[in-house]
Amino acid sequence: MDGKLVRTYREQDDNTIALLATGDVFQIRLTGNPTTGYRWHLINWDHSILQRMRDEFQTPGTLSPGTGGEHVWEFVVRAPGQCLLQLAYRRRWGATIPTKSFSLHISAT
Repeated sequence: MDGKLVRTYREQDDNTIALLATGDVFQIRLTGNPTTGYRWHLINWDHSILQRMRDEFQTPGTLSPGTGGEHVWEFVVRAPGQCLLQLAYRRRWGATIPTKSFSLHISAT
């Protein structure tokens, strides 16, 4: 990342516009608790504009049964353009309707 500032987007940034430039790196950090069966799923983004660099779940320093944490995705802007990045918080089985969702409108120059 060459010391570049990494922008971070969280739940409060849902459905907002991210103004970025080619080469910018940004993160999405969303809280969750996979022990409940619910997980964040990355469901849509334009691979020609954004490249996913990281996708991991991070727990807090103290681990106790049932502890939640944050799911972290890191992207780099590969090319100029516009796209919608969408995530859904749902179980893999059963109903496909998410209990939560997150969208970020990407506008890259």
